[in-house]
Amino acid sequence: MPPFLPDNVLIGTKGRFSRILLDERVSMTRCTIGVVFLAVLFSAGVASGSAPTATAVPSGEEPSYPNILLVTLDTTRADALGCYGGDPKVSPNLDRIAGRSHLFERCETSVPQTMPSHTTIFSGLHPFNHGVRKNLAVLVGPDVPLIAEELRDLGYGTGAFVSSYVVDGRFGFKRGFDHYNGPDIRPSVGGGMERRAGDTVRLAVEWIANRTSPWFVWVHLFDPHAPYEPPPPFSGRFADRPYAGEIAYMDNEVGRLIGSLVAKGLFDPALVIIAGDHGEALGEHGEETHGILLYEATTRVPLLIHVPGQTEAVRHRQPAGLVDIAPTLRDLLGITTPGDGVSLLPTLRGKNANADRILYMESLEGYLQHGWAPLFAAVRGSEKYIESPHPELYDLVSDPNELRDLASVRPATAVDLGRRLAEIRPDDESFEGEIIVLSAEEEAALLALGYVAGNPGEDAGTRRNPVDAIHLAPIHRQALEAKASGDLENAAKLFEIELEEDPSSPVLLWYLGNCVADTDPKRAETSFRRAIEIRPEFEAPYIDLAELLIRNGKAPVAALVASEGIRRTFDAGGRLHYLRAASAALKGADINAIMGDLGVSIERASRPAPAYRLRAVIRLQRLDDVDGALSDLENFAEWSEEDELGNLQGDQRFKKLHGDRRFEKILKAALD
Repeated sequence: MPPFLPDNVLIGTKGRFSRILLDERVSMTRCTIGVVFLAVLFSAGVASGSAPTATAVPSGEEPSYPNILLVTLDTTRADALGCYGGDPKVSPNLDRIAGRSHLFERCETSVPQTMPSHTTIFSGLHPFNHGVRKNLAVLVGPDVPLIAEELRDLGYGTGAFVSSYVVDGRFGFKRGFDHYNGPDIRPSVGGGMERRAGDTVRLAVEWIANRTSPWFVWVHLFDPHAPYEPPPPFSGRFADRPYAGEIAYMDNEVGRLIGSLVAKGLFDPALVIIAGDHGEALGEHGEETHGILLYEATTRVPLLIHVPGQTEAVRHRQPAGLVDIAPTLRDLLGITTPGDGVSLLPTLRGKNANADRILYMESLEGYLQHGWAPLFAAVRGSEKYIESPHPELYDLVSDPNELRDLASVRPATAVDLGRRLAEIRPDDESFEGEIIVLSAEEEAALLALGYVAGNPGEDAGTRRNPVDAIHLAPIHRQALEAKASGDLENAAKLFEIELEEDPSSPVLLWYLGNCVADTDPKRAETSFRRAIEIRPEFEAPYIDLAELLIRNGKAPVAALVASEGIRRTFDAGGRLHYLRAASAALKGADINAIMGDLGVSIERASRPAPAYRLRAVIRLQRLDDVDGALSDLENFAEWSEEDELGNLQGDQRFKKLHGDRRFEKILKAALD
C-alpha cells in the first residue's frame, strides 16, 4: 500500500530583466487575503467541488495567508503519469492528488533543462529575460525577481528542500528562502550530486511540523534523472522500465509528503502546486535524455494545482506554461511584479484562456556545447512551430508524437508562428548569462550525472540542424566526460569520430586540439588554426593556441595570436589580454602595454588571480614597486585556488620579498 491515503478517504473535506521593468519600480502590495482568499479564487465560479462561500475581512484586521507548497518533479514527462494517460501503476499518489486538483493537459516548459526551467518557475520570465539559458556555471542575477523573496516580504516563512546540486543555493536559488537545504557534494562528508526523494521529503516534513502559518515550501525531487536506478522494491517491479521505476519511487515519496499534510489537516486549506521541470526523450526523435531538441517528450510536463477546499478534479485543455506559475501566485496574493507569463487565476475560475496566446520555448544546449543551431519553438493552441535550419510545424492534437511535419502543407501557419516567435525574442539577445566559477571538486562531482560544466561559447560551430546531428550527442557526451576526467587519449578518439562526419566543425577541432596539446603539440596547433580559419570570431582556439605557443617557447608568435584574437573577438574573460601581456613580458616588451593588458584582464576575468600574480612580478622586477607588488599579491591570494597559493612560496620571482611582513602573512594564509 503506498503511503498516501486509500481511495475512500478524501483529501479535501471542506468547501534580462531591465527590458521588462525599464525605469519602473517593482511594487508589491498586500491584498486582503484572509477569509477573502477563497472569495477571490472562487467568486467567479471555480469548478472545484464544494466551494465555500467567503465573506470580506472586516476593515482593520490583519490578513492571513494560505500555506503554499510547490513540488517540482525533475525530468518528469507528462505521459509518465496515469492522470496524463500513462500507466496508473506508476503514479497512484499523484493520480489521487490530480483527482482533487486542476490538471493542465498541456503545460510546456520554457527550456528542457533544470536550471533555466526553475528560474522561469520562480521568476515568471522567459530565459532571455532572466539570463539563465543553460545548466551550471550561470548565476540567477540579483535583479531577477523571485517569488520566494516576494512571499517572504509578505510575512511567509520560506523553506526549500532540493535534491540536486544543479539547483544549489549558490547558483542564486537560495534568495528569498529562510532555510535552504540541498545535498552536500563534498567527498569528505560522503556527499554526492543528488539525494533520494525520501531524504528530501523527510527533511521537508520535519521543517513544516515546526512552522507556524503562513509558510511557503519548495520541494524538488530529482530521482527520474539519468542514470535510472530506482531503489527496491521499485527496481524489481519495474526491472524492464527503470525510468518508470524512478517515477514510481518519487510518486511514493510525494504520497508521504502529501499524506503528512493530510494527517495534520494542512492539505485542504493549502495551495499546492506540483509541476515537472522538463521531460525525458527516452530515445524519441533520436534523443536519449533531454536538453537539445524541443519535442513534446522533453517539453510537455505535468502541472497540478490544488486550490484551498478543492475536492474534485478539473481538467484544462488550453496550453499553459511553467512561466505562468509565478504570475498566478502573484495574482492570488496581490503582488504586482511584471513578467512574461500570465496568471492562471481566470482559468481556475472557469474562464476561457486567450486562444491566440503564444508559449515560448528555446534550447541552446546543442548550440553552446556542439556548435549546432539554436532551437526556438512556439505553441499556439494545438499548433507547434519549431524554428531551426529546417522549420517544423505540428498539430499536437492529431499528431501528439510529432511524426508528421506540416510546414510544407500549411506554409502560412508556419510563417505566421515564425513571425510571432520573432516578436517575442529580443533583437539583441546574447546567449551568455552571468557566469559563476565552479571549483574542481564541484566539476568532478557534476560528472557523476553526466554534467560537463562550461561550453565553447557563442560563435563556435557550424550551426548544423540538431535534428540531423542528434545521433552524435551520446558520443559527444562521452568525449566531454572523458576529457573532463583526464582520459585525453580516449576523448581525442571520440572527437575524431565526430569529425569524420562533421570535419568543418570548429568546436570539434578546438576540443581535439585540447586533447592532444601535450602529446602532439604540432597537431594541436594545426587543429586550433583550422578552427580559427573556419570561424575567426570563435574566441577559445585563440586562447589555447597562444597558451600552447608560450609553453613551447614561441612567445612572439603567441603575442601575435593573442592580438589577432583581441581584434576578432570581444575577449569577454580578458584571457587574451593576459596572454598577450605574458608573451610580451617574456620578450621584454613595452611596460605600459603590458600593464594595460593586465588591467583589462583583471577587470574582465571571473577569476583574475593569474593577472594579479603576473602584474606583481612586473611591478617587482621592472618597476621596483614593492608596495604595488604586495597589493597585487594580496588580491592574488583572495582570488587564487589552494594549489596556486601553495606554489607561491617556491616562486623565485618573489625571492626579494622573503622576510617582508605582508608577504609572510600571505604565505601563512596559504599554509593554513
